[in-house]
Amino acid sequence: MKPVRWLTPYTLAVTILIILTGCMPKSGGDNGQEYVETYYIDTPNGFAMAYPAAWIKIRRGYSSVAWKPPTGEDGAAEVMATVTSLSPSEVPGGYDRMLRDFASAHSGFVITSEEQIEGPGGTPALRVMGRTPDRVILVYFITARLRAFTVEFSAPPQWFDTYQFIFVEMADSFRVLDKDAGILETEYRMQACSWHLDFILYSVFCILVS
Repeated sequence: MKPVRWLTPYTLAVTILIILTGCMPKSGGDNGQEYVETYYIDTPNGFAMAYPAAWIKIRRGYSSVAWKPPTGEDGAAEVMATVTSLSPSEVPGGYDRMLRDFASAHSGFVITSEEQIEGPGGTPALRVMGRTPDRVILVYFITARLRAFTVEFSAPPQWFDTYQFIFVEMADSFRVLDKDAGILETEYRMQACSWHLDFILYSVFCILVS
């Protein structure tokens, strides 16, 4: 084992830089895709979710938010992620009512798979795959104590596989803010940063033993 040496000014500067940037949005990618995530927290509507930083956020009324890739990306005009926040009074029948309302709003919607799962953040959810004549759709129906959510990802068939990795990453990042909103916002931001901790500790260890 190499002897431990004192940190040089250069390695100290690198360590500080790593720590200072430890809570920057994270990078992700698969199948050749590379992107940087940023975080959206919607306290009034009771949810938080990560999304690709380059994507465009679109407010659809008070309780619905959508995101789409920037102009110029493949299939950008037709790829969409949407979160709709609902009060319990709007979905008295739970999953069955939510699925029925969703199908009626999407002409020709056909279910290809349906499964009750432990959803994002451990919240129970119904995950449904389906399609319309011109789109493939992945949708999560989530019911929590104070709100219910429809989390929808869709794209034309020729583009769905290209964006599926991003869709799943966004879905996995979804969190329900159903306790004290301020506390959960802090928890969410800490969770968004927590993946950096191992890297920071490992980097410091490598510097000390180099």
